Amino acid sequence: MALIGVFLVPFYIDNLGLATYGIIPLATTMTSYVMIIADSLESACSRYSTLAISRSSDASKELSTGFFGILRTCVVLVPPIILVSWASPYIFGVAGNSYGEVQIMFLLIMAASLLVVIGSAFSSVFNANNTLYQIYMARLAYTVLQVGLIFTLFAAGEKDLIAVGLAYLASSAFLLVLLYVLAKHDYPPMRIRYRYYDRSLFRSMGTLGAWSIIYKIGNMLYIQASLVIINIYIGAEAEGGFAIVSSLISMIHTACYSVTTSFEPLVYHYYAEKDGEGLRHLLVTGIKFVSLLFAMPVAFVMVFAPQVIEAWVGADYVYLADVVRIALAGDVAYCAATVLQSVPTVYLKVNTVSIMTVVFGIANVAVSAAVCMLSPSDSFERVEEATAVWMVCTLAYTLCTTAYVGRITGTGVWEIMRPLAVGYAFFAASGALMYLLSGAVDIPGAWIPVIGLFLALFAVYVPAMFAALDSYERGKISSFLPGSLKRLFRRFLGEPGEES
Repeated sequence: MALIGVFLVPFYIDNLGLATYGIIPLATTMTSYVMIIADSLESACSRYSTLAISRSSDASKELSTGFFGILRTCVVLVPPIILVSWASPYIFGVAGNSYGEVQIMFLLIMAASLLVVIGSAFSSVFNANNTLYQIYMARLAYTVLQVGLIFTLFAAGEKDLIAVGLAYLASSAFLLVLLYVLAKHDYPPMRIRYRYYDRSLFRSMGTLGAWSIIYKIGNMLYIQASLVIINIYIGAEAEGGFAIVSSLISMIHTACYSVTTSFEPLVYHYYAEKDGEGLRHLLVTGIKFVSLLFAMPVAFVMVFAPQVIEAWVGADYVYLADVVRIALAGDVAYCAATVLQSVPTVYLKVNTVSIMTVVFGIANVAVSAAVCMLSPSDSFERVEEATAVWMVCTLAYTLCTTAYVGRITGTGVWEIMRPLAVGYAFFAASGALMYLLSGAVDIPGAWIPVIGLFLALFAVYVPAMFAALDSYERGKISSFLPGSLKRLFRRFLGEPGEES
């Protein structure tokens, strides 16, 4: 999915222009704000359903309560969605686009997001049965369909924002149906009936959901808020450039989530079994593995940022290389910390994490807005300064929440932070070696040499990465992989890799 996004961005820029392309991330960002309530309820409902399935009880009541609760919330959100869609061209710089075209695209993308949230009510089935790969496959099919529709509509001459919105809506409807079919196949006892809806249970879900809403609001105050601030205070062109960088960050995070969400079913399993020791080992191993896995790729993108950008969107945007480097400085920690994402929800400790998220998010908004309004620098330098503010606030929030999870799980602050130190040591070493290589070898900004160099360097890096993991950690990592990948992983290591 991340790879598809890599090729979609230059396609948008070539067909729509930089400023018009920048409106699409704005629409998805504003959608995230409006969808906070429904999305937060999904997270809360998923906890109850996942634990019910994990404990081998009939989860139809929890699933039905979550589904119809989310559905009712989505209905309530329809008027705000219409209002935000109507107001969108009056709030943001739309760079000569028709107001009606922008309004319709916002409305279609927000409606599509409602369907995605409703479909996510079935995600607990895959969490409980450790079959998250089915969600990955469903989302891959959804992304391929969405991109295929965009290409088809553009080829038919409909090269506008409305075509993008229609593709989002159609693919989201497809995803909703597909997730229901897969969940029913994975958990045959599932019955979604309104008569199973339990108001008191939904109130309990809502209590957790209220803090999840605050948490989601806090998360919206980082890179998404920076997009809006740059658009308002610096302009559509500057925001379009920053949107390219934010898309690259988003692709890295998508690749990261595809790895770290595999830990979530095990987190629920250990909690349901009251196996605190197993959970602590899982979290430490997960952080170490993910920080090592992403250390070299992140360092590669930072060192070879000009070549990556030129190969991706063209030489005209190589000036964004320093923005990419600033943005990625804290990304190893962020990627590793996503292993812990479900822990506060499982432990019913979302409140403290939510407060930390909001505090650092408000700091990002306030300082970024001040920089964009008051800095004497030129427009591009202000984008760099706003990016640095976002990176520092994100890193501070990441480290604080990681330390807090270490405390509530009994892992210990140092014990849970130590794997991050290992990851950053590999990040620094990889970056230094590749910096020396970049000075000795001239790498052209084209896909084949860039990808070829990355694969060659990653092949050298992987043995060193696995050497930093002991046999227990390797076995633990293999435990959350699907069967075929698990066998391949163990064969590569030459070890049985049984879960301890």
